[in-house]
Amino acid sequence: VRTMSRALPLAAALLALAGCSGDAGGPATRIVLVTFDTMRADRLGCYGNEDGLTPNLDRFAAEGTLFEQAVAQTPTTLPSHATILTGVHPRDTGHVTNTGSLVDVARTLAEAFREAGFRNFAAVSVFHLGEESGLDLSLIHISEPTIPTATSLMPSSALKKNFFNDTATTEIYTERNSSAASDVYKRQLEISKAANLIWSISIMKSCIANTVYNTQGNAELGYHTSREGLTIAEESGDAMSKAEAYVHHGVSCFLKGFLDEAERHLLLGEKYCKKIDYASGFLASRYLGLIYLEKEQYRKSQNYFAEAIAILEDRGVGNSIVYLNKIALTYIKAMQHEKDINLELLYNYEHDNKIKALEGPMALAISQILLAADKPNIQKAENWLQKAMDADQKNGQTWNLGMDYVICAELFKRKNKNSEAKENLGRAIEIFKECGASGWVEKYEKELSYY
Repeated sequence: VRTMSRALPLAAALLALAGCSGDAGGPATRIVLVTFDTMRADRLGCYGNEDGLTPNLDRFAAEGTLFEQAVAQTPTTLPSHATILTGVHPRDTGHVTNTGSLVDVARTLAEAFREAGFRNFAAVSVFHLGEESGLDLSLIHISEPTIPTATSLMPSSALKKNFFNDTATTEIYTERNSSAASDVYKRQLEISKAANLIWSISIMKSCIANTVYNTQGNAELGYHTSREGLTIAEESGDAMSKAEAYVHHGVSCFLKGFLDEAERHLLLGEKYCKKIDYASGFLASRYLGLIYLEKEQYRKSQNYFAEAIAILEDRGVGNSIVYLNKIALTYIKAMQHEKDINLELLYNYEHDNKIKALEGPMALAISQILLAADKPNIQKAENWLQKAMDADQKNGQTWNLGMDYVICAELFKRKNKNSEAKENLGRAIEIFKECGASGWVEKYEKELSYY
C-alpha cells in the first residue's frame, strides 16, 4: 500500500477529485484532492484563528502535514486549478481568466492517474470548472454543482459571526472597504516581492492604485502608483499584467482629468484584455464610455457602455456594475432628448445595487438624467443629488463628491441662482485640488471664470 503525507490545500474553488486503484484482491489506494474557493488562511484554526470555525480541517491538519508557506500561482479560480492539475504556470496553460479552454501544453493530473489505472471522479460547485474548461474532463466525470456549500459545512457559531461577510473579497468588492483592501493588497505585494514575481508586483500595484487610492479619491497617489505598475508590466512583457496596468493607469488618468492620456491607455488595456479574454476589459469599456461622454461623442460612449455590460453579462457577474452602465446609457438618451426613458427602472437599479462604492455614482447619474430629461424635474433631481452627496461623504469617496458639487452648481444655475452656483463650483474645485485632479481643476476654473 502506498502512503502519502496529508496536506491542507488552500486553492481557489471547491473541488473533490477521488481516484482508486490497486492490484486484484489487494487493498486499494485512494487519493482525494479538496480545494476551497477564496478561503483565507487567517480564518482557519490551524493557521492561528481562535474562533473555532473549522474544527474538522484543524484536526486534519494536526494529524497530517501542514504547509506554512504556500502561495497560489494566481488568485483566480480556473487558472489556479489549471496550474494545480498540470503543474504548468498560468502564463502557459492558456488560462488567465475564468473563461477559455486549456491549451495542450502538459498532461493533467486526471490523465496521469487514468494512465496509471485509476478511476477518477470529480464534483465541483463552480461553473468555471465545467466541461468547457479543458481540464481533461473526458477523463473525469464532473457532477452538477450540487455538493454542499462551504456555509453548510460550517458550525452554526461560525454562521452567526457572518464568516463569509468578513472575507477579503466581500470587503474589497462589495463593502468597498479601501482600508481592508489596502492591507490585503499590500500583504500580497510583499509576497510577490519576496518571490520576485515581477508580473505579480505589477498587478498588485495596479490594484492598489485603483481599488484603494482611486476609490478614496486620491487621484495623485493613484496616478503615480498605477504608473509604477505600468512601467513594471512593460518591462516584464507579461500580457496579463499589461492588461491590468494599462486599464488601471487609464482609470487613474481619467481621475486626474488627463482625458487624452486616459483614452490612450484604456484603448491599449482594452486591446490586451481582448487578446487574453481578460475580465478587466469591462473597466476599460466603462471608462472609455465616460471619456467619450465628457467629449460629447455620444455614439462612441454608448457603444462602450454597452460593451461593458456585455462583458459582465457574458460572465454572469457584476449585476450592480451592469446597472450602473445601464443608467449611463439612459443618461445618453436623455442628453439626446429621447423620450422613452423609464425612470422606475432606474430607481429599481439603484435599489438593487449591492456595492457601496456605486451608491453615490448611481444617485448622481439619476439626478443628471432628471435634469437632462425632455421635461426636467428639478426637485427630484435635487433629492437624488443630495442622496449622492450623502453616500459619497459616508463612503469616503472624495473625487465623487467633487463631481457632486459640479452638478449642484449646474442645478443652481438652472434655478437662476448664479451666486450659489458659483459657490458650489468653487467647492468642487477645492475638492479636486485636494484629490490632485489637476485636469479637472483646470477645466472647472475656466468654467468658473465665465460666471
